[in-house]
Amino acid sequence: MTTVDCPGAAGSLLSSLNPSGQMSGESCAVADCGSGTTHSFVVSKKGVFSSFDPPGAVSSGASTVNPSGAVFGAYTDSAGVEHGYLRSHGTFTTIDFPGAIFTFVGAGNPERDSVGTYIDTSGVQHSSVEQQRFHLVRPSRSNRQ
Repeated sequence: MTTVDCPGAAGSLLSSLNPSGQMSGESCAVADCGSGTTHSFVVSKKGVFSSFDPPGAVSSGASTVNPSGAVFGAYTDSAGVEHGYLRSHGTFTTIDFPGAIFTFVGAGNPERDSVGTYIDTSGVQHSSVEQQRFHLVRPSRSNRQ
């Protein structure tokens, strides 16, 4: 076992490991990661951390990094609304299930399809799969980082 902590964070949470050795997760402002602000990160096979937040995020977490290096996760905006995201080649895409008040993306594949959960306006939670051909993704070209 090896400890993997994000430099400068009070706490860290790893969420995935891809076949090439990249890891994803979130750094936490509170040591137990149970509350407070979080930020997404990816760790290279050589142990180099890259922290990031999608544009407009006040808190975020990277759920998974797929074999091609694309990162899927979720973020909370300043209004307190949670959105899914995809970060691929430095471009962020927000993933919101249509009509949902909450969207969480838990994983994705190299084709950029994703799975997760959403809550509808009646407060019911559902599982979801988002496939690129359905155009449920709202790309934003201004969100390059």
